[in-house]
Amino acid sequence: MARKINRFKTLKNKAPRIPDFTCPEIDNMIESAERHFTKTDFKQFKRGMERLRKSNDRLRDSGRYWYEAFKKYYYKDKK
Repeated sequence: MARKINRFKTLKNKAPRIPDFTCPEIDNMIESAERHFTKTDFKQFKRGMERLRKSNDRLRDSGRYWYEAFKKYYYKDKK
């Protein structure tokens, strides 16, 4: 079992870092763009940025889900 735990720790250490929340950066881009775009272009840009925000959130949630599912499966023999 110790070997299995060590392998899990090695995999976890090699995993890419979950990025910080991008919402403040997206908000800054939207604020900046409002000054430079026409109203029509700005609406289109803002919709695209909001889709990006939602996609980032779903991707982050998916990563957490799979990490927890894998951890539960991996350690089920230990209990």
